Amino acid sequence: MAASQATAAAIPADDGQRTPAAHPPAAGASPTGRDELGAWSRGVVASFSPLALLGAVVAVTLFTVLLAVSYRPGEGAWAILVAFVLVVVVQIVLLIGSVIVIRRRVRRRWGVLALVLLLVVNPVTAMAVGGLSTDQAGDGTSAGGGGGGDEEHDPIWDTYPGSAYVDAKETLDGPSYEDFVGTSDEMLAEIRTALTTEFGFDWVERQPAETKADQNGYGGNSMLVQYTAPVWQTTTTVRTFEEKSRVVELIRQVLLRYDIANLDMRNAPSSWREPGELTEQYGGETLDTQALWDLHTYNAITGAGDFRTVIVDLTLDSAGTVAKDREFDVDYYDMAAEGIELHLDSYALLKEADRADYLEALKPYADLDKPK
Repeated sequence: MAASQATAAAIPADDGQRTPAAHPPAAGASPTGRDELGAWSRGVVASFSPLALLGAVVAVTLFTVLLAVSYRPGEGAWAILVAFVLVVVVQIVLLIGSVIVIRRRVRRRWGVLALVLLLVVNPVTAMAVGGLSTDQAGDGTSAGGGGGGDEEHDPIWDTYPGSAYVDAKETLDGPSYEDFVGTSDEMLAEIRTALTTEFGFDWVERQPAETKADQNGYGGNSMLVQYTAPVWQTTTTVRTFEEKSRVVELIRQVLLRYDIANLDMRNAPSSWREPGELTEQYGGETLDTQALWDLHTYNAITGAGDFRTVIVDLTLDSAGTVAKDREFDVDYYDMAAEGIELHLDSYALLKEADRADYLEALKPYADLDKPK
């Protein structure tokens, strides 16, 4: 009798409390006396480890934050959005686990902490924070516009007299501002003459030349300037594939005389293009069906020089996408809807009169590594 009473003594629980001795269940009753839970569900509940649950929640939380930091709207964003959806599913499972741990009253503090993390750090709040960081990071101006970069740098670079995107030696050894202006005028005149001789074009200066101060790329002003040559456009255009190809060939010939060999046709069909992309941007998937030919080259006259020519033939614009894209140029820049255009510009140009002062201003930076 005494032995049976000892067997029925209190059994220690996992949280240090004592539980009463178990009594034999009534016939047909659940061993625990809780008929609402089956043996399987009790096993699942018992299998929840509060510490393991918290570890899983922390891991998912860190992964969610990483996704938020990595997220940027645009190409490739779909993959991160899919990952966010998967995170939501996982967090729902962990949320249920947290509630179970809290209701068990076993190390419920771990369950409460896991629940708080799940409610505070989830894809909705993470994407909101990520969007704010993207907006703030996008306040800078990119290369070519001369604005400040995103990378932190020593304040001394705020007053750098050169360009973050062009080496100072390249600026000093390359054409001056005056040389670039003179050469660009000559080159554009040669292109106009070559095309007029063969096709009888008349030309209109749609935009005048413009010179403005160039920023240094670190958030301050440089001693350099940007120059945009006059934008020229024909009053008529070419229609056939053969005529357009001949226009391109004549322009290439002139550029080669100025040591510019890398004229790239952006509208050319390519294996990396998405289906329908060429039609949307240029009016067709092949050169002979396209309403817009867009040719471009960097390193024109200077390392920062940029030459572009456009051939527009709206008779091939069956979808109307090219005409719609050109509405802005027509309305705000007084361009004609059709024609052949010539564009040329450069930044990081040094005026001859500023050369001595520029060399003096560079001296404090002689032994410093330029921030990327």
